[in-house]
Amino acid sequence: MPKHPLVSIIIPTYNRTHLIGETLNSVLAQTYTNWECLVIDDGSTDNTEDVLKTYINKDLRIQYHKRPETHLSGGNGARNYGFKLSKGDYIQWFDSDDVMYPNYLERQLKHIQTHQANFSLCLYDLQNEITSTIKTGEPQVLRHGFYYDYITRILAANLPTLLFKKSCLLGISLNEKLLKSQEYEFLQRFFRAYEKTGVLLNMSLLKVVRHQNSITEKHTSKKIASALEALLITYSELPKDSPEYVRKKLTILYLKTLYMAFTNRMTETFYKYLFKLLKFHVFKGLLLCAYLGVLYGFVQVFPIGNWHYKACYKLYR
Repeated sequence: MPKHPLVSIIIPTYNRTHLIGETLNSVLAQTYTNWECLVIDDGSTDNTEDVLKTYINKDLRIQYHKRPETHLSGGNGARNYGFKLSKGDYIQWFDSDDVMYPNYLERQLKHIQTHQANFSLCLYDLQNEITSTIKTGEPQVLRHGFYYDYITRILAANLPTLLFKKSCLLGISLNEKLLKSQEYEFLQRFFRAYEKTGVLLNMSLLKVVRHQNSITEKHTSKKIASALEALLITYSELPKDSPEYVRKKLTILYLKTLYMAFTNRMTETFYKYLFKLLKFHVFKGLLLCAYLGVLYGFVQVFPIGNWHYKACYKLYR
């Protein structure tokens, strides 16, 4: 591995003309300069291509590509295509509305090289678009390892906070069929395979802006179903010797996600995934299917409130 390896920054985008400029400016401002930046357009209908042309004219390290039909539409299809095109020794997936601090790549890469690791996970600052207030990332401590801490939501991680050695990602692609929780499903697989070869860097190296119209804030029936599918996949792939607390925590996460279908009266989605509770625990699943099935019918008619739903969490505590 060369002392100054090439880092491939892969940025999927869709109609982010008004935002992507700040992201690309933060890439251009990196103190580590041996990088390539691949922007993958997921079918934008605005003038994204024109904006990218101006950046390419400034710096040839920036590339613009359109996602081909061989990959499904969505962020994951664009990310997978970008990975295929990448030439770097390291992979940095990033979002088209986030901002790298100038020392992002330098710090992450140095941390990996110092510890001879396969990946480095840093912190991020969260900015509210309306108030402009910034919440600084809080230091994290690994309790049970990257894998168990991540799938039980103890550890905060997403693709922009991770720098990967490319060789570790060969054969592990992102699930293009999922509309929500794509990163969760991907990272649970990655951490399960490489959790002992990663390092935690308790330093905020990027800024995430929470936009009012962020796709992460929109709960549609299909997206809730996708999030539930991601949890079902994660549970089904648990090692046989996984601790009981992990199984209980995943079940509660599933119930909390199903609650969104319950409160938004998404009848088809609710009943479809209600009965999949049996995959977690047969006896308790039968009890919950009966209880929640009847409760759903009651709340349609009587104003009894949704708090009765949350009472079922106690079964798994």
